[in-house]
Amino acid sequence: MKIQFATSALGWLLCSLAQADIINVPGDQPDIQTAINVAVNGDEILVAPGTYLENINFKGKAITVRTHDPSNRWNTIIDGGGSGSVVTCSREEGPDTVLTGFTITGGSGTVVDILSLGGGMYNVNSNPTVTNCNFYRNAANYGGGMYNENSSPAVTNCRFLENLVSEGGQALTFGSGMFNNNSSPVVTTCWFDMNTAHFGSGMYNFGGSPELTKCFFTWNTALNQGGGLYNNQCDVKMKHCRFELNTANDGGGMYNLGGNPILTGCQFALNTALFQGGGLYNGNGDPKITNCTITVNIAGNDGGGIFNTSGGNPVITNSILWRDSPDEILDSVIGSTVVTYSDVQGGYLGIGNIDADPNFIVFIEFNYRLRPGSPCIDAGNSSAVPAGLTTDMDGKPRFVNDPFTPDTGNGPAPIVDMGLYEFIPSCTVDANSDGVVNVTDLLLLLGSWGACPFPCPTDANGDGIVNVFDLLTLLAGWGLCL
Repeated sequence: MKIQFATSALGWLLCSLAQADIINVPGDQPDIQTAINVAVNGDEILVAPGTYLENINFKGKAITVRTHDPSNRWNTIIDGGGSGSVVTCSREEGPDTVLTGFTITGGSGTVVDILSLGGGMYNVNSNPTVTNCNFYRNAANYGGGMYNENSSPAVTNCRFLENLVSEGGQALTFGSGMFNNNSSPVVTTCWFDMNTAHFGSGMYNFGGSPELTKCFFTWNTALNQGGGLYNNQCDVKMKHCRFELNTANDGGGMYNLGGNPILTGCQFALNTALFQGGGLYNGNGDPKITNCTITVNIAGNDGGGIFNTSGGNPVITNSILWRDSPDEILDSVIGSTVVTYSDVQGGYLGIGNIDADPNFIVFIEFNYRLRPGSPCIDAGNSSAVPAGLTTDMDGKPRFVNDPFTPDTGNGPAPIVDMGLYEFIPSCTVDANSDGVVNVTDLLLLLGSWGACPFPCPTDANGDGIVNVFDLLTLLAGWGLCL
């Protein structure tokens, strides 16, 4: 019996190893879909650089389709030729179904009830893994780049670029970058650039609970609402995301309708709304906005930073709203937005709020880090920071004390700063930016002693003079610059 069992186990092992094949395209099979057809679970399909004119369907298989060099995704292109979705997962594919290293283009979507869905990728009841891919110049009514329905794909290090309205432009379009229908994708370090739709050009969420971490929404244009993102009855969670240079009629950066999004450590800058909500438009929703920076957004009518309609009750904490036009916050019902421990230009009623220049390093270059002496340093409410958030947008510690700034905030020390970046005192005197404060920085400081015109890397407090204050700051931060 033991010999029989061992023989059976060995046979099973050899069979399993035999199944884990690498299928080369075009070496072993002429195209990607033919390789998928012959593949079994566990196989890898390795695709050589080139352009493949085809539409592929994973057919429920737990296989990996990858390129030789996933970091150079422009070298290997799957072009749908304007005929259907370029990639389809609709047979309950799971995380072991992997697509990595491609540019997906030329998709027109899967037609369902006369509407096209998922030009680049169509996911229904599936949870595939997608990494290092471009979704470029695809078109559909819903989800030009990617459409997710009852699906939770893991999408990492992907770019959704120049996905457009459907040809002819007759029907309304939603989420040209990505459309999530009752789905909860986990989207990490992805870019949504220059997409165009009627609603939610970068992303449109309807239901579900998507999670976005360190994603960037730039130069997206909505012909109606939600230049960067449209959130409809959805509890999206966003951490360390940036919305810049997006435009729409309402909600240049983000349009929220009835959902309860959680925005932590996010940036809204230079977004534009023709009418209301340059940075964010909130209708009948209760977003929580913590440690965010909302600045230089423009609305034609009201709510340069945030516009809040009746029924909505945003809660804003530890945030900076500055230089938005024509105003920072406009509530259709006065006081419906609760703001605490935040810097709001023009002032806003609430505990711990201030109205003082945040002293950003540079406005026009999206550098909204705090300069030494900023009133936003050690001025937030540490107790309001969500559990588990230990770093800022730069990945540096979220709670760092500045010994030269009095604590004006609240909660356990060290007191958190306002805005999305934490002020790191030792880094202000890392003159050569090598990540270490040492003898080199000391010599540079001594060499620039006295008047030091801006920008001066050894002037820790930005007062235009290198003196004893800067020397003490350097000595206090000696060693690794966090």
